[in-house]
Formats: sequence, C-alpha cells, structure tokens
Amino acid sequence: MLCCLKVKASKYTTYTYAKIKEDQVVYLYKSTTSTQVENALFSLPPTYFVLLLSNFSDSFYKVEYNNIIGYVLKQQVTPVNEKPTSPYLKNITFRVYSSDGTKVFASPFNTSSLDAKVIETIDVLSPLTYYGEILGDEFISNRGFSWVYCKTPNNNLGYVYKGLCDNFTPISPNVEKVTIKTEVFLNDDDGYLYNLVDVTPGLKVLLVVLIALPSLALIYLLFKPFKIQKLLNQNNKNINKNQNEHNNYNAKHIKNTKMLKNKTTCQLNTEKQKTPPTETFKKKIKDLKNKIFKKNKNTSNINSKNHTNHSKSANKNLYSKKFNREQNKTLNTIQKIIDDEPL
Repeated sequence: MLCCLKVKASKYTTYTYAKIKEDQVVYLYKSTTSTQVENALFSLPPTYFVLLLSNFSDSFYKVEYNNIIGYVLKQQVTPVNEKPTSPYLKNITFRVYSSDGTKVFASPFNTSSLDAKVIETIDVLSPLTYYGEILGDEFISNRGFSWVYCKTPNNNLGYVYKGLCDNFTPISPNVEKVTIKTEVFLNDDDGYLYNLVDVTPGLKVLLVVLIALPSLALIYLLFKPFKIQKLLNQNNKNINKNQNEHNNYNAKHIKNTKMLKNKTTCQLNTEKQKTPPTETFKKKIKDLKNKIFKKNKNTSNINSKNHTNHSKSANKNLYSKKFNREQNKTLNTIQKIIDDEPL
C-alpha cells in the first residue's frame, strides 16, 4: 500500500472512486504490459468500485480493490464524485467439498506442470474468502475452466479450482446512487488522489513517522557537533581545574617542606649554640691539666736542682724570673684554649 503513496503534504487531500462497468468483463491486471488474461489477477465484480491511486498512463489507472493493488483500463471504469459506503464485496465466502481437499496455486495456468507453484493445501470444508474469478486451466475434465482468487484461513492469497468448491455466498449488485466525475486529476500535478484521511490510524502514524524521521536525523546531525564541542569544552575545563588544584597542592607542599626544613635548621643551629661540645671541652681541660702538671713538675725539678747547686740567696731572682715565664706561658695556653672553645 505504501508503494503507491507519495510523500507530499499538499497531496492526498481528495479521493476518487471509479465504478466498475456492468456490460463487460473488467480485469484487475498485475501490470500494464499486457491486457491478456494471463496478466490479470481476477475479474472485478460489476457495479462495485475501485479506489483510484494514480493516473498511471493514457490507458491505465493504478487502483486498489479491497487491499489488492493493480491496474484497470480507464475505459472500463467510471470515476464518481461520491465516496461509496460499500465499495467492495464483503463477507463473500465458499468452501472446498472435495474429500481430498484441494491445492491453492499461485497461478490458474499450467497447474498440471511440475513447475506449478502450490501455496498450500486446503482441507475439505475449509472456508475461503472470495475476491473474484478468472478463466484458467481445466483442472478436472468437464468441470469448467473457472478459478477463484481467494484468501485462505492462513491469510494466503491464491487460486483454487472452482469445480471442487461449493456453498458460495450469493453476490448482490451494488445499488448506491453516484454521479459521474468529469474532471479527474485536474488539480493534481502528479495524478495522486489518495486521501490520507481515509487511511487507517495505524498507517497514518507510520506515514507521519516515515516523514518525520529524515527531519529528525537532519536536526540531530546539525546539533551533534555543538554537543560534542560542548562536552569537549567541559572536559577541558575539568582537566584544567584538576591541573590547577594539583599545581596548588604541589606548591603548598613545597612551601611547607621548605618552612619545615628551615625551622629544623634553625633549631639545630640553636641547639648547637646552646649545647657545648662536652667531649671536646673535657679533652681540652684534661690536656690543660696535663700541661700544667708537667710544667709544674718541670718547674719543681728545676727549683730543686737550682736550690741544690746554688745558694738560696744567689738564685732567688733567677728562680723568680723563670717561674714567672712558665706561669705566663701556662696562662697563655689556658687563654688560647678558652679562645678556641668558649665556655
């Protein structure tokens, strides 16, 4: 059904039905390549209608009959102004009475050939929906050449041999009053008259979706780069923020480390100044004592020797001078130690 619709909002605002003429056999053709019966689907019921889909060519209309798409000769139908209440046959059924059932063929021709396509097999007394008839092969001798185009309980479409069927619902002519439409496709450039309002609700939704999808896709493609750029900018912003926070943390950490190092250095220097080198001081005092002791000993020895060899009166001044020199030397040594390592 969708194949016969054109996606133009300005179209499909009107519809035109055409009445099937009574004085001739009107076929619904598969294509416009031939008007031979082999190219037909079935003959349309007289006095009923087809919906005009397009002004296909100078000789053919493209039409719909009860959801079946095909072509009719323009001279065999009459366009009308009205929308018929019952344009198609309804509730026309029949059954298969053959005890062996029957086959449903894709074509009423060459049915005895090994290449004949069988759609399915119908059991006896199975109900079938009637669409129309066509002349084909004589499947059983002396039972005629008629085949019925029908719908099976499994919703398959095909042909069954009429000679194996019975119990057909009687077909009454359509007696609706209509008027002839003289100006057909006059206001439609492409010849499409299908009325969108006459489409089923589900099909309307599908058509709207099919029309809207390209627009939505275009909008998406237009705005997608902006969305991507926005995401990239946000990502870069977050990266820069994290980098700044990391740099600030490193700078703060370095500053704190330097402050701690300086504080530690100051404390060490302070402790160094406050705390005397005890071991070194003790060693120097010990050396000083040894020196003083040695000098005193030497001085005593000298004094004793001089006292023995000389008289007390003669060497008194000499002893005094030597003692003073040794004493000054000792004092200088102590002063030097004090200067080198203050107490």
